[in-house]
Parts: sequence; C-alpha cells; structure tokens
Amino acid sequence: MKEYNTKQRERLLSLFRNNPDRSFSPSDAASMLPEVGQATIYRLIPRLLREGYLMKVHGAGHETLFQYRDPGKCRTHLHIRCMKCGCVSHLDESVSGAISSAIMEGNGFELLNSSILEGICPECRKAGQ
Repeated sequence: MKEYNTKQRERLLSLFRNNPDRSFSPSDAASMLPEVGQATIYRLIPRLLREGYLMKVHGAGHETLFQYRDPGKCRTHLHIRCMKCGCVSHLDESVSGAISSAIMEGNGFELLNSSILEGICPECRKAGQ
C-alpha cells in the first residue's frame, strides 16, 4: 500500500523536528497538535519510526516516548538520556566514536545507531543538591 505525505504527517514531523531534545508520548503530541486526530498520530508514529525520523525512548515512569532522530546524523553518534526528567541529548561524534571503539575492543559488541546511554542531566543534578 502506497503511503502519502499528508499535512498531518508534516505537522507531526515538524513538532518533533522543532523540538529535537524533547521526547513526546502520542498523547503529548495530540494535545500539542489539536488539528491532527489522536488516531492519526498513533497511525503515523510507527511510519515515522520505520522511516528513521523518530526513535523510541523510555520515560522516567517506563512510558514509551518518541523523539526526533535526524536520519542522516543520528547514525554517527550516541545519545544520553536523563533518568530523572527524560530529556535526551546527542553526544559529540568524537566522544561517541571513542565509546563505541572502547566497547568493541573490550567486549566485542558493536553499538547500534539507536544506542542510548543513561545518566542525570545538569539541571536535575543541580535541583537535587
């Protein structure tokens, strides 16, 4: 079945693209895009995952969230997610390369392009002090 680029798809993709360091649940996206039906959002998210524009991340309460993933850039670096607030950041390519090489040399594992490390972001560390 041929899939079409629709205004709803473009609005949803724009929401994620314009907020690259934030993750959203489908219901978050629906509340931010009232002109796009919730059923449409639930239908489009798997398509955007297949196309490489989104990645799954797990929120603080183990909720599945989605975040923008630039198909051309995210294959060359890792991501780090805050275990408290759920924000996801892109790690520098040189740091990602060093980590990937160390893991390959030390354990023989090849990291996949969806690899996400976990930690506590500076804002959450500051708030916890």
